[in-house]
Amino acid sequence: MDLLAEDTEVEVPPRTPTPRAGPAAGLDRAAVLLGRAARPAIVAGDGVGRDDAVRALVRVAETCGAPVHHQPMADCLDFPTTHPHVVDDGSGFLTGQTLDVAGGSAYL
Repeated sequence: MDLLAEDTEVEVPPRTPTPRAGPAAGLDRAAVLLGRAARPAIVAGDGVGRDDAVRALVRVAETCGAPVHHQPMADCLDFPTTHPHVVDDGSGFLTGQTLDVAGGSAYL
């Protein structure tokens, strides 16, 4: 008996709607940190594309002069791939950047 080859009736439940998350907490603090950073870097994730915020992220990157890295395995367009601030070697990893994370620095 091969269960994968068997036909059976199943009831498919309706899709669960995913509520929009809304603006992230801490945007004001993030703006201050980016403004103070000597070498800021941005990692753009899927939420940028899902929330139609690509143009806003482009303005942020251009204003603070930050390179933008794509999140690894991104599902959505999160930053224009031909923009001069985009840094993408295909690996999705930051290299040679100093990140200020929760008050501590990490050099990658």
